[in-house]
Amino acid sequence: MTDLLSALIIPEEVRSYLAVIGLLLCWKLHALELRRRRAVTSQFFICLSENDPQTCTQCRKAHLHVYSGPMAREVGLRIHCSNRLGCRCALIPITRQWPVAKRLRRRVKRGKSGSLLLSDQDLQALLHEGVSLSNHDRLAQTLLRTMLAEETNPEAALQTYRQIIAQAPDASIALQQAAAYMRLSRILERSGDLSEALQVTRACVKAFSDKERYCLLTKPQYNGMLARQSRLIRQVLR
Repeated sequence: MTDLLSALIIPEEVRSYLAVIGLLLCWKLHALELRRRRAVTSQFFICLSENDPQTCTQCRKAHLHVYSGPMAREVGLRIHCSNRLGCRCALIPITRQWPVAKRLRRRVKRGKSGSLLLSDQDLQALLHEGVSLSNHDRLAQTLLRTMLAEETNPEAALQTYRQIIAQAPDASIALQQAAAYMRLSRILERSGDLSEALQVTRACVKAFSDKERYCLLTKPQYNGMLARQSRLIRQVLR
């Protein structure tokens, strides 16, 4: 067998081809690792759930709570969603550059749960913070404002969500885009635009590949979008 392998001659062009394939694979793996490392390592995440009969008790309790933690996936595990249709909570990151984050940090540290319910004062500070916010933080602020005003101004919400989704995919805004996908599909489904809502869920699933989705999102979030997609397919095919 050894003699057979030693006698095997690989043509030069095949060896060059294999070398190029190997190099491309290394570049791809390097790009995935960079994107994983660039995923938002926030200090806090605001949870916004949906308020309807389908919302589970755990998600209802998590609504408008701020959670401390480096990654969103950890927060998803702490919420413990029990909704059989999948979690519909959106997580909005607050980076340490937000001035209000310093106050929240002190209050979270005084507690033992690693989370706290936002007071009206804290919420207003988040909505109207205008000093030294990065573009990433302003996008999170815009999303927070839009979600809280969604019921009274759904048309403006639709436009904002579409604008967020249309931005170039980047790990630093993955949570904001995931939230926009979730809320956009929700509005469209409730208004009866089932086909368009289904297209939004498909676009969301396509936007987050198998290799990276749980680095950028929480598992309950992604599974919740899959559950919505399955439900919409059944409704459209009726």
